[in-house]
Amino acid sequence: MGEIQYIWADPGQPQQQVALSSIVHAMFEKNVMAIGRWVTKDGMDPKMGVLAPSVFEKVDCLLWAQVGFFNVTFIFMVLNVIYLCVDAICR
Repeated sequence: MGEIQYIWADPGQPQQQVALSSIVHAMFEKNVMAIGRWVTKDGMDPKMGVLAPSVFEKVDCLLWAQVGFFNVTFIFMVLNVIYLCVDAICR
């Protein structure tokens, strides 16, 4: 397991705080995670990662962990197969 990054809204921007908090709470209630790209500066290669919601006492944030591109591709392939199977069963 690699390094975990905390992602939170700018403390001086209430609109950003409300927006991120809404996303975090929705993800937390639905028990879902997201796949995202992190680019640290112009010209740098993007890093793929998983975003997990985290609700602390005084702040809502996302936890970001880097994953390899192959892992992300594999996850999308598996989810696509599951979707196709469920779709075929439900017809």
